[in-house]
This record gives sequence, structure tokens and C-alpha cells, in this order.
Amino acid sequence: MKTLPVLFLVMLVSCGHKQMSKDDLSGSYARAFQSEYAVGTDTLQFSKASGDTYRIKKSSAYHRIKDGALTNSIAYHEEHWLGVYDKGHDVMRVLPSGKVISVDVQQNQILLGSNIYKRIDE
Repeated sequence: MKTLPVLFLVMLVSCGHKQMSKDDLSGSYARAFQSEYAVGTDTLQFSKASGDTYRIKKSSAYHRIKDGALTNSIAYHEEHWLGVYDKGHDVMRVLPSGKVISVDVQQNQILLGSNIYKRIDE
């Protein structure tokens, strides 16, 4: 029961999805994660603001692991960013933090650091 969010995400990612386009990255991208401290999902939602500028909402839901066992409660975290996409280099710079999001249109995914997010839109 506690791994339900992770299983749900795996099902979403494995379903069919719309191909990414360099002209419009709008959509949702997700990843599942597991560490010694938590198990959960991250979602990035891109919506075009204007030109090559995007509003980005990063949502996380996770169960903490305490003394080797999952806790009963789910923790949620949400951040809002603004990103400027450079089509020539396939990167998006997040303002004002300077984070870099790499865009891989061929693989239908984006990378935030070493974390791979797959597109989950239909």
C-alpha cells in the first residue's frame, strides 16, 4: 500500500505519450525515486509563458523511511520556477537559481542534474 505512488508513476511512464517538440516543451514529466531516507515521485509541469520562457511547477510526494521502515504519512513539497529555453543548446536555465535543465527530444525526457524525468502526457 505504501508503494502505491511509485507503482502508479511506473504505470504512467510506461503508457503511451505525446512526442516532445523543441517548439513547445509544455507538459508533465515525472520520475520515481528511492533512497535510504525516502521513496516517492517528482513531477515537473511546464507551461509556456511567452516565447521560450516557461513556468515550471515542481511537485514532490514521498514517504520518509525511519528506522528502515516507511512512515505512514505522505509528505508533499511544491516549488514554482521560471525557465528560459535555449533551443540551440537544448538547455533551459531556471531563474534566478541558475539550475540547468537538459532537454532530450529524441528520448522524450528532460534531465535536472542527474535525475531523468520522462514525459507522461498522453
